[in-house]
Amino acid sequence: MKRILFLLLVGINLFSGSCSKKVSHSRSKTIKIAFMGYLLHKNPQLSTDIGTTALLYPLYHSLFGYDEKGELIPDLISEYKWETPTTFKFKIKKSVFFISGQRVDEKTVIDNLKYFYDKTRNFPYATEYSFIKDVYKKRGKIIIELKKPFAPLLSYLTIGIIPTRNLGKDDEFPESSKGFEILSYKDEKFFSVKKGKKIYKFYFIRDNLTALLKLKKGEVDVIAGYKFRKDISDKDILHTLYKFNMLYYFVFNTRLEKLSSFKKRSCILNCININSFYKGLKGKAYHSFYPFVNSKYFRESEHSIKKPLKKRECGLKRLSLLINSESELKKLYAIILKDELEKCGINLNIVSLEYLSYLKRLKGRNFETAIGGYVFDSDLNRKDIWHSKGVMNYSGLKNAEIDKLVEEGIAETSKKKRIEIYKKLYSLIKENKPLLFLPTPYFKVYYRKGIKIKIPSLIHSNSSIFTFLEDWGKN
Repeated sequence: MKRILFLLLVGINLFSGSCSKKVSHSRSKTIKIAFMGYLLHKNPQLSTDIGTTALLYPLYHSLFGYDEKGELIPDLISEYKWETPTTFKFKIKKSVFFISGQRVDEKTVIDNLKYFYDKTRNFPYATEYSFIKDVYKKRGKIIIELKKPFAPLLSYLTIGIIPTRNLGKDDEFPESSKGFEILSYKDEKFFSVKKGKKIYKFYFIRDNLTALLKLKKGEVDVIAGYKFRKDISDKDILHTLYKFNMLYYFVFNTRLEKLSSFKKRSCILNCININSFYKGLKGKAYHSFYPFVNSKYFRESEHSIKKPLKKRECGLKRLSLLINSESELKKLYAIILKDELEKCGINLNIVSLEYLSYLKRLKGRNFETAIGGYVFDSDLNRKDIWHSKGVMNYSGLKNAEIDKLVEEGIAETSKKKRIEIYKKLYSLIKENKPLLFLPTPYFKVYYRKGIKIKIPSLIHSNSSIFTFLEDWGKN
C-alpha cells in the first residue's frame, strides 16, 4: 500500500512538474507590449489614426506592402502590369486564406476595391479613391480601370483586404488573413492576439513613466512607440530606432480674415525660432522625408531669428491653437509655440480636444491655428494636402497654379518628370506660407534582453511598427 502511495505521489509530482513546465513554456511564448496608442476601431479599413493602424495592419494581407526599408513590394499580388496609363492588371496568389479557411480570392479582392471608392459606403477615404472608374475580373486577372492616369496608385493598394461580410462594419474584428487569432480585447485596456504558439499582448499605457517602470520591473517586455526624453540606463534593456515617414506642422486657417494675409502669416512664422523645437525635444530630431523633393526646398532656417519682433509688427494680440489631447508630442510643440509667440506679444490659447472632436474641427476648418500631422506614402498623392479641394488641405490654401501642378504630378507616370513638377509645386507652397513644418523626433522601441524584434526602419501611412509582428519572439 505504501509502495502504491509512494508511486502515486511520485506520479502526481511528475505530472505537476510537467504541467508547470508547460505553463512556464506557455508564458515564455507571450510577449507583453506597452503601447502608447489604442484601438478606435475593430476594422482596420475604418482606421483614421496611427494607433489602430499600428495594431491591426500586421494581421491582414494587402495587395502591396512595405519591406524593411519602407519600399513598396507586392503582397497578395503575384504579378502585375500597367497595360495602359489607365489600365492596371494583376493576379493574386492562390495560397492565402482567412482563419476560417476561406481563400482570399478574386471576388473578395474586387469587393474590397469597389468598397474603397463607393462614396455611399462607410469607408472614410472613399473620396480619395474617386480616381478609380471600375474593377472587374477578366481571363483570370483583376483589372483596375482609372478615370485618368494616376501615378500614386500602388500606394493606395496597401490597405488590408478583409472578408466581404466585414466591409464597413465595426462590430467585430475581421478574420485575419495572416494566421492571427484575436484572443481578447478590452476598450482602452488591452488587446491580445495569437499566432501558432506565440501570444502578443498589448497594454494600452498612455503614461510614459508607468510604461518605463513596468519595463524595468519586467512586467512588460517591450515599449513600442515610446517618445523619449531621457534614455533608459539599464544593462538588461535594449532599444532600436525607427522613423515615421511623418510630417508634423503648425498650420494656419487661411480662410479666416485675420490670417488670410500672406504678410501677417509670414510675420507670425518669423516669430518662431525652429531651434527652440530641437532644444525642447531633448533628443535627436530629424527633418521628415519628402518623396521626390530635395530637402533644400524646405529649409527651416529662414524662420530662425536673432531678435524677437516688436509687438505691433504682426498686428495680433491673440491666437488659438488646436491640438488633440492624446498626443504628448503635440502638447510639447504647443508649449514651445506659446513661448515663441509670446516674444512677439501674441498670446496663444491652447485648445486641447480628444481625437475625434479635434479631427472634426480640423476638417471643418473650425480653428485659427492647429498642429497637425500626416504620414507619407512612398509616392504621396499631393492632391489630398495641397489642392484647393484636397481632403487634408486644412489650411484652405487656394491657388490656381498650385492646383494645376498637383494635377500634372498625379497624371505624370515618369518619376523623373514628376520630380521637376513637384519642385515647382513646393517652391510655390513655400512662397504662400500656409504652414510651418516641425522637426520630428526619432522614435524608439525599448525591449528586454532575450526578446527578438523586427521592425521596419521607415513607416508609411498604411504600414506599422508591428509590420513584422509574426517574426517577434523570445529566446
